Amino acid sequence: MEKNNRDGKLLTTEELAERWSMDAGSLENWRQDPKKGPVFIKLGEGSSSPVRYRLIDIEAYEESMRSK
Repeated sequence: MEKNNRDGKLLTTEELAERWSMDAGSLENWRQDPKKGPVFIKLGEGSSSPVRYRLIDIEAYEESMRSK
């Protein structure tokens, strides 16, 4: 079974900020509160470790934010 290419797509904080037309700093602030923003991946343990967002998690978050 071939994996959906979209499932493995990772976005940087800056790419997600651009997608949502917002400041990357806001996303950085959201990461301090587990109730805000989409799930993210931290690639390492230090404070300077890069953060990535899976496209599939971003889309799930966007869907959860839809209003009726």
